[in-house]
Amino acid sequence: MMRRGDKLNSYRYLASSLERLLDIPWTLSIVGDGSAKKEVQQLFSRIPPDRITWHGELARLDILKALSESALYVWPGCGEAYGLAYLEAQASGLPVVAFEAGGVPEVVSDGFSGILTPEGDVAAFGDAIAHLLTHENDRLSMADNAKSHVHSGHSVDCAVITLRILLRNYAGLKI
Repeated sequence: MMRRGDKLNSYRYLASSLERLLDIPWTLSIVGDGSAKKEVQQLFSRIPPDRITWHGELARLDILKALSESALYVWPGCGEAYGLAYLEAQASGLPVVAFEAGGVPEVVSDGFSGILTPEGDVAAFGDAIAHLLTHENDRLSMADNAKSHVHSGHSVDCAVITLRILLRNYAGLKI
């Protein structure tokens, strides 16, 4: 979603972090569209255009294909309440790099399924990306961990159990 506010701020932090990493090989796939598309593209204007693929809005299966062709999921997550996209990425076997803010720590296990950095710290965010791009064993380990993290703690079955507990404890329902 390319819109003003938290999403645009996330793009701003992402672009600033990636500008610091031009000495190592990487490419970025950006999926999405919206009213702030021109502003988002401007944020990445100092990065060589051959490093970025602008996919625009994609259908669900095409998003899953893009995830399967990736090595990392990098999204700062300014103002994220609960990041379903992080769960989808991890379920696809991608370690995550994000800010330790909002609801992100609820879905990403820092040091296990990804790396969470202090909110707004461009250097730390870039360093985390660089680390996973240059330390394949760490990236592959977190990739395996990411899948198990989602399946063991964020599956539909886990959600059903949690909902039952909440309904029983807070609503007094017998289920």
